[in-house]
Amino acid sequence: MIFMQTKFLIMIAVMLLLLSVSAHAEENIWLLIDTKKLVLEVKLADVTLVKFSNISIGRNGSGFKGKRGDDITPKGRYKIAWINRKSRYHLFFGFNYPSRENAQQALEKGLLNKKSYSKIIWAHNNTQVPPQNTP
Repeated sequence: MIFMQTKFLIMIAVMLLLLSVSAHAEENIWLLIDTKKLVLEVKLADVTLVKFSNISIGRNGSGFKGKRGDDITPKGRYKIAWINRKSRYHLFFGFNYPSRENAQQALEKGLLNKKSYSKIIWAHNNTQVPPQNTP
């Protein structure tokens, strides 16, 4: 129980830290996630502001996602699109996945149809969260 409370407090501290940075600097805040070491670093430009160990990723590791439900954490560059504060993981950060590149790869491999591809591209072009229900 103490571990869960500590983890929650750390996540709140990160959120407050992110909110306290000026608008100009916000563009330089990013997350580096090492899926092999299970470490997440909050960065401001090249400086590590805070580091979290023992993060959770998909049961089947990270890499190219073949389909929804494959328990693979996608690799790539994503933006945080939403935060679920009532998640069973305490805080869940939803990303703007799939990216344009992910959609293109899936289309080329026959894993995504043209209609779904177009919806994903439209979402990115219009600063929207891409559909989260693609196959």
